[in-house]
Amino acid sequence: MKQILLVCYILFRALSAFAQQFNTHWISFPQPDSTSHVWFRKAYLQPGTPREAQITIASTGYYKLYVNEYNVGTASFYPLRKPNSNNAVTLSFDVTPYLRNDTNVIAIIYSPSYPHLNPRQISLIYSGRDSIGQYFSYHSDADWLCRRTNSSINKQGGERIDGRYHNTDWNTTSFEQALWLNAKEENVYQTAPNTVYNGFYPALKITRRRSYKYFDLVKDGVEYEFGEGFHGWIRLTLRNARKGQTIRFGNTEYICNGSLDEQACPVFSTSDYRRILISGDNSFQRDQIFDIEAISITPSTFF
Repeated sequence: MKQILLVCYILFRALSAFAQQFNTHWISFPQPDSTSHVWFRKAYLQPGTPREAQITIASTGYYKLYVNEYNVGTASFYPLRKPNSNNAVTLSFDVTPYLRNDTNVIAIIYSPSYPHLNPRQISLIYSGRDSIGQYFSYHSDADWLCRRTNSSINKQGGERIDGRYHNTDWNTTSFEQALWLNAKEENVYQTAPNTVYNGFYPALKITRRRSYKYFDLVKDGVEYEFGEGFHGWIRLTLRNARKGQTIRFGNTEYICNGSLDEQACPVFSTSDYRRILISGDNSFQRDQIFDIEAISITPSTFF
């Protein structure tokens, strides 16, 4: 019994030390606001391809992780948290399959969990064994670059997305650095609440995609009926929408970029749907909606 208690004590101390270590490497956008989504990125130059590596992230909001343009993991985003919660949650990811020779780009898109100011946004450790088997470890600091994205939380609790400023190279090696800033490093030495998951962790997973049953033309726009309720989001494919035109669906507002075909979909925001109204400004027409898709998500366990 004493041995079991000793092992539990050692494990507790190790997790506590691990959590406290993350409390010293927080980064944020230099002028954080309460609603903006933020891109973070860092290119690591390493001789040869690392034999193995993992990324451990603590965050007070939501995020998606990319390594060399690959979306890491199969969850919709990370982590699963209660509404209006901003405690730190720490997850680890095996990124060995995504690594390559010479340059490895780690990139994150981050969102506050709800509208509020928090200087602790992301804390990250990238560690493993290099091409000759030697151990390496890097942590997030002021050398990371960051930039506000084209999306943010809106007043309805959904998202406002400006398609005119969509950036397709933010997580690539050949990106335009002009508008990027160095992240602000926040040294938080006191122990803060931090939930650490080792191995298994909960997250949201896409479980079903389906089309609508029928639609009705109404005074304000078009209402689409899906036949049964679901939790998730709506994804629109728009055709021949005018640049700058505004489309509204659910609690999402999308500003069109003017491409022949473009997709409108929230980055992090989810809601409950069954019947949804799609409307817009004076330029909106029903035939601009080329396709509409319901994306259902449910909590699942990942490892």
